[in-house]
Amino acid sequence: MSQERLSQFKDPTGLTTWAIRGLYLSMAVDAIAVVSSTLEYQLLSDLKEGVFLSEDLALAAVTASDSRQAMIGLVQFLLILGVGILVLRWMHRANHNARQLGAGGMVFTPGWSVGWYFVPIFGMWKPYQAMKETWKASANPQDWHDVSPPSVLSWWWLFWIVNSVAGTVAFRLGMGAEELDELMAGNGVLQIAECATIVAAFLLAGIIGKVHAMQMAHANAEQDFQDSIEVDVLDV
Repeated sequence: MSQERLSQFKDPTGLTTWAIRGLYLSMAVDAIAVVSSTLEYQLLSDLKEGVFLSEDLALAAVTASDSRQAMIGLVQFLLILGVGILVLRWMHRANHNARQLGAGGMVFTPGWSVGWYFVPIFGMWKPYQAMKETWKASANPQDWHDVSPPSVLSWWWLFWIVNSVAGTVAFRLGMGAEELDELMAGNGVLQIAECATIVAAFLLAGIIGKVHAMQMAHANAEQDFQDSIEVDVLDV
């Protein structure tokens, strides 16, 4: 890696830290959402079984449940926006830095490593390929084509897809539900989506941390090498 490229390397430490913190915060909120959805499922079951002694008690319980779910949903939405921006910025920078470390012939540009998330159909696999390429290029910038990516990448993307599909199904079931059984079915699928989100976020936090560590190790080693060359020149 040339000194010019090294100067273009952007230290991702701060962005990495905040992205990982954001993911762990989202996991905590999603865990609360799972508990809340479980309580909602129990409420729907109680309504189906006629547990409540009066309509007023049932209405009060439903109102409280809806308010709780709406509040948690709002927090989740805001976190998706905030943490999503952090993670996408990190992906853009990680791809950029891999190139500055000397990885040549990369297929995905920094922009498209992010942009594919917003392209219908292609968003089902292109972002995974971009992340896999960034990992390989970060592990061995000079010979990244022969690097075997770890299975954690596949598991992360699998849970991300499960979350996306289950979330869409849950939304459609909820919107079209007219009976308690339909609401309960939608709730069950929603819990699957929320659990998949937690696992995907946990795996992604680990991926981000590892890629950051690999890139910083290469950058620091190159900086030490450049410094040693400058010292040798001065000594001559």
